[in-house]
Amino acid sequence: MYRYCLIRTKSQNHTMMNTAIRIFILLALPAVIFAQRPLPELSLTPRTGPQTKLVLPKSVPEIVEPNFVNDTCFTNREQGLTAYYDDYELFEGFITGSNTLSDQEKIQRLVYTGGSTFQINSVLTYLLVEQPETINDGFLYAVVYEEPEAPGEFGDPIGVSDTLFVDDIDFSNIIEFPFSTPVVATNDSFLVGINFSGVYEESADTTGYIGVASTFLNCGNVNNVYEKFTDGTQFGYDLFNEYWNTPIELYIAAVVDTEITATRGIKADYGAVVAPNPAGQIVQVSFMSDGGGNYIGTLSNTNGSVVRRTVPQRISGRNQIEWQVGDLPDGLYFYHIDGPDGRQTGKLMVH
Repeated sequence: MYRYCLIRTKSQNHTMMNTAIRIFILLALPAVIFAQRPLPELSLTPRTGPQTKLVLPKSVPEIVEPNFVNDTCFTNREQGLTAYYDDYELFEGFITGSNTLSDQEKIQRLVYTGGSTFQINSVLTYLLVEQPETINDGFLYAVVYEEPEAPGEFGDPIGVSDTLFVDDIDFSNIIEFPFSTPVVATNDSFLVGINFSGVYEESADTTGYIGVASTFLNCGNVNNVYEKFTDGTQFGYDLFNEYWNTPIELYIAAVVDTEITATRGIKADYGAVVAPNPAGQIVQVSFMSDGGGNYIGTLSNTNGSVVRRTVPQRISGRNQIEWQVGDLPDGLYFYHIDGPDGRQTGKLMVH
């Protein structure tokens, strides 16, 4: 509610009364101000989505799709999915993905009706891309959140997928983000999202953009879609439609299983070595590479939140990643090396 009051106020005459009101709001509502972003004038163009019926992977335990897949507004459409793109002079990119506003994540609510504890093995989605050759060294990953207690009150993600490099993604097919460590969930309602932070340059000024496929306008429940954004200094979460005024839902699904396992997915051995361990200020993680393929190193806490992420300049032989950890809370962390053969994971103590 305050979001639109503030935006409208900025477009009115700057009288002394308006200035006084805005100063009062700035002093009284700092949490609201942090969530503000400049809303550009939109000139949305739907990009072509998959033209055929969704082809989902076979031989999987169960796929939880968004509820809109059963709505007539979706099933009666011949166009398939789409992704809305804007090329207004003050804004460029996908409103459901990466753009010059540096949006970080696009998030969809899912509901599992199996009625028991389950684990999430992977996340599925369709992605549309503009000029991927400019962001081929970028990367994406999926995140899972518990149902927030109130809109915008997101906690840390309860799971983060393995990393996919843009250069390795086949955008003509459904895309799967595997979890080497599956996410165990107990609430039938949860949220899954795609994180785009790895496709931005430092200023987010690039010509390549990626968007999550969505419904066409006015299809689905607008309260099922959130986004993570930045105001340049902090991150915030909000309902997608409250900012963009674009009533859509996203096609993001989850592969789940009621058989809880300790680990799943491809395990790799890159000969990773971490030192020192425990670490106080600086830690170095080295691993072996044959010089081919893409690699990425991440460090996550026990909640699954990624606290460090590095794309090394790979060489044939032993590669090294260095992280500053002196500002991290003491405790247990997990380092991950994602590469062509899968993920290798190890433990790191910080104190």
